[in-house]
Amino acid sequence: MENGKSNHREHREALVLKDNRKQNRDKSREITEKGKKCGEREMNIGISREIFRELKRIGTGKLADYYISGVGYKARQQIERARVHKDRMGKLGTPEIWFRKEIISKIEEGSVFSTVYKDEGVWKRGEDVDTIEIEGVKYIRTDRNRSGEDNLGNLPEIG
Repeated sequence: MENGKSNHREHREALVLKDNRKQNRDKSREITEKGKKCGEREMNIGISREIFRELKRIGTGKLADYYISGVGYKARQQIERARVHKDRMGKLGTPEIWFRKEIISKIEEGSVFSTVYKDEGVWKRGEDVDTIEIEGVKYIRTDRNRSGEDNLGNLPEIG
C-alpha cells in the first residue's frame, strides 16, 4: 500500500511542476506582449530589460531570438552591419547581413540578441547584446559601459 501512496504523491508533484511551468510560460508570454508594445528603455510594466529577458527565457526556453556572429565597422567605433542568425529551435539559422538600424530597432522592440562564436568548430553562445543611448546616439554593446562606441567583444570582422 505504501508504494501506491508514493506513486500517487509523485504523480501529484509532477502535475504541480507541470502546472508551474505552464504558469511561467503564460506569465512570460504576457510580459513579452506588453514589452513588445511599449518598446521603451524601461518597460512600462515596471521591470528592467534584464528581468524582461530572463522572464522571456523562462517562458520560451530560448536564450536569444537572434545571434550575431560577425561585424563590419564603418569607423572603428561604430558597427555598420552584422552577420545575424535567427534562432531556429536552438539551432542557428542561415546568416543574413543586417544594418545597425535594424538591430537597434529589433532590440528596442523586445527581441533578445546574443553574440555567438566558434570554439574548435562548435558554436558557443557569447554575451547578451543591448543598446545604450549617449547624447542622443544609440550604441550596440555587450556591456553597460557608457562609452560612446559600439562593442560586441571580439567577434570577427566581416567584409
